[in-house]
This record gives sequence, C-alpha cells and structure tokens, in this order.
Amino acid sequence: MRTTRGQSLKWGSSVLVTFGLTALIWDGASLVRMHLYQEQSTATLDHKNLLRPVKTMADSPPKVGTLLGSISIPRVRVSSVIVEGTDDHTLTLSV
Repeated sequence: MRTTRGQSLKWGSSVLVTFGLTALIWDGASLVRMHLYQEQSTATLDHKNLLRPVKTMADSPPKVGTLLGSISIPRVRVSSVIVEGTDDHTLTLSV
C-alpha cells in the first residue's frame, strides 16, 4: 500500500509534536526535582547551622554530597545550596 506525501507529512509532524511534548515534560520534571531538592537542602542546612559547632576543613574533609552552605544573589534572584562534589548528579541539583 502506498502512502501519499500528505500522509507522510502528517505522520512526521505527529512524531515531532510527540517528541517536543516529551521533552517539555522531562524538563518540567527535572525543574520540579531540582526545586524540591533545593527547598529540602535549605531547610536541612538551616536546621544544622543551629545545632552544630563550628568546624574547620582541617578537622575532616567533606564527603561527596555533603551540604556545605548556601549562596543567595538577590539582585539577579538566584539562590542555591552548595554541595560537595563534581559529579553530574550533584551539579544538576546544586552549585
């Protein structure tokens, strides 16, 4: 059975629309996950700062994934937690 050019274009556009919607959903889910991580980490950091004594880096180096602090730049409306590590997962969720 032969398909016409119009049918091929319709099928192709459907594939592209599906791909675009999937990409938007994936990006939205990533943004929600990052926002939730930031909120939870900020609350944890605030709680830890009230309870822990001051330590220096010489006492023990931080492990990967350890909350180190937070940074806020109000002028550009940026706020983020700082986490030890350079792997993709850590850099996706924090600074």
